Amino acid sequence: MNFFNAIKICLTTKYTDFHGRSSRAEFWWFLLFCVLIGAFFRLSIYYCIYLKLEAVAIILSAFHVLVNIFLLLPSWGVQIRRLHDTGRSSAWFWAFFISLNAYNMIQIKWSLYDFSFIPSLVSSPYVAAVSAQIFFDVPLTSFIEVCTFLPYLDGYQAFYIMLPCVIILPAMLGLVRCLMLKGTDTANCYGPAPGSGVQEDLPLSGRVMDFPSALKNCLLRRYAGFQGRASRAEYWYFTFGYLLFISFLFSLFLMFKMLAFSYPSSFVHALYSSVLNMTDGVPVLLLFIPFAFLLLPNLAVLVRRLHDTGRSGLWGVAYVLLQIITFVFYYRLLILWGLYSIGLLLLTLLRGTPGDNEYGPDPLAEDGRMKAPVS
Repeated sequence: MNFFNAIKICLTTKYTDFHGRSSRAEFWWFLLFCVLIGAFFRLSIYYCIYLKLEAVAIILSAFHVLVNIFLLLPSWGVQIRRLHDTGRSSAWFWAFFISLNAYNMIQIKWSLYDFSFIPSLVSSPYVAAVSAQIFFDVPLTSFIEVCTFLPYLDGYQAFYIMLPCVIILPAMLGLVRCLMLKGTDTANCYGPAPGSGVQEDLPLSGRVMDFPSALKNCLLRRYAGFQGRASRAEYWYFTFGYLLFISFLFSLFLMFKMLAFSYPSSFVHALYSSVLNMTDGVPVLLLFIPFAFLLLPNLAVLVRRLHDTGRSGLWGVAYVLLQIITFVFYYRLLILWGLYSIGLLLLTLLRGTPGDNEYGPDPLAEDGRMKAPVS
């Protein structure tokens, strides 16, 4: 395994593969590739800004966003496969991702007087998703900030700047320790050892449900499929993907907003003023796009999740109707909508009924679809 082989494997045959195992060489070579790509774009953008080539900097920033999206799944996948190689669950990676979200939320300037913090709050998952590609990026930046500004801060400011480091460092150190360990020499529960020559002949129907599989199943195979059942892994992975998509749109909005105010005479400002209309600091158009496109798969996977627990899908339909009514009357039904949301959340967290029920076969059954819950 060398530098170019690792890139080829991660970007082609294992682009959306969250199963199996990856050797230390495959992981570290691909991580180096991501670091070099990020460094190239950052240095190029800074150099263009220094030379006052604003148009070129905008174009490079747009390309950087697209490259980050392209590298999102393979960079996540190789980290999860590396954890599998050491016999550990992907939970180590997701715990680090949650800590990145907590770090971003602490950085937000909350306000009780307006809703200007909402775009930054909603874009936090996308920022965390991109930061998780290179696990040491955010912690290293935070450590440099602490070492630089700490001598000039008072007690409260020092606590505020050190708090994110306290949150993110334990999760990062735990993840790094697992990623650096030697993989098991023999096959484990995640597959044969990398380079052993043993091919993983596990059929697609016998694999565990992971993030890419849930997106494919809900968006391609069962876009409007209200029949059958969905496991907890399928439902929550798709919900996470939905939130990540909205977060990405809001991140684009924040970038357009920054560029529009930086260059008021440019086409970006005209686009921001005419298309991205604001209501109380929230871009209404960006809320409508994901709601309209993902309404059916969202409702369908919710209904199938309720079927998995042995309950009627009308609980999910009633939730959508209550959302629409609450949007019209707002404060009058806001408390009722909140209570119903909590109740529905608890239902989606329940384990499905073992074996077949009136809505179909068990999605976790070995003869059904998926072998086991999340790895």
